[in-house]
Amino acid sequence: MAARLPRMPAKPKVYVANLDGVHQWIVAAPNQAAALKAWGVSQNLFQQGRAKVADEPRAVQAALADAGQPLRRLAGSKGAFVRVAAEGDLSGWQAAAKAVGAKRGSAKPRLSRRALDAAEACLADFEAAAKSRRAAIDKKRQALDVQAARLEQDLGVRRDELADAVKNARLDFER
Repeated sequence: MAARLPRMPAKPKVYVANLDGVHQWIVAAPNQAAALKAWGVSQNLFQQGRAKVADEPRAVQAALADAGQPLRRLAGSKGAFVRVAAEGDLSGWQAAAKAVGAKRGSAKPRLSRRALDAAEACLADFEAAAKSRRAAIDKKRQALDVQAARLEQDLGVRRDELADAVKNARLDFER
């Protein structure tokens, strides 16, 4: 019987985020949740499209050399990634995150219903106006149906009169 080898931890992936337009942040972490935790962010930046798996070789190498530690460099530069000022000091990240609205471990802010209520009122007004316009068209359609029926009746009477005149003229002609 073959002995089972102990399971090796998964190789960390390198994740990158560019939030404030000033810095590009990277971290080597086993998963996205761990990357967000290392950055000190509670929002899912990956779902929002503000973070992704890094594919730049220098970024991957730098992050793997210092796994679990957030590193940064100026956005758009090809310079080296560096640690934040002091061990555990994410003030630079927090300032950048604050600038774009990311929050660390805070509850979701209570939103005002005013915008929702206004949108619902607009929809209700639209539906009422649409119903009124449809009713006006239906009323016109009914009036046209009555007018068309009268026209068909009048045309039928006139057609019968003319057909009788043709019939009488033919009889007179053939005698």
